[in-house]
Amino acid sequence: MRMRSLIAALVLLAGGGVAAAAPAQPNLYYNLDPHSSGRCLDASDWGNGQLVQMWACHNFTNQQWYITGGDAPSLVNAASNQCVAGTGRGQQLRQAACADTDTQRFVIRLQPSGYPVFESKAFPGQCIDVADWGASTVVQLWDCSWGPYQQWRTA
Repeated sequence: MRMRSLIAALVLLAGGGVAAAAPAQPNLYYNLDPHSSGRCLDASDWGNGQLVQMWACHNFTNQQWYITGGDAPSLVNAASNQCVAGTGRGQQLRQAACADTDTQRFVIRLQPSGYPVFESKAFPGQCIDVADWGASTVVQLWDCSWGPYQQWRTA
């Protein structure tokens, strides 16, 4: 049901297979789990830390994210109200005060699996990725492969 809500919030743009999030709906938060791994995108230290990491899913607010509107939306954490920021290939994602910068914006590309991939607007061709083919807790920007550890299921 949550996947349907996310997909309903995504609008496919003509021709490119690129989807953009619709304007955020209040209190519509998602737990993001790469390809049903049982681990969720997590703001470290219960939302007070800078790092964005993978952690066992527990459904607290530091694992809840909402997607802003626009053709390259931001991911905002429910606990901290800060945005995910990527600073380049191989660098761990961090939280930062939302500032409407390209380092905090992601083009959403809906995959044939139905799962979205988040491609960096600041670093085209770099996607949100769980390091070491999903074995790590590190979440980084990495070359877009459209593979399972770059596809995010909503839980």
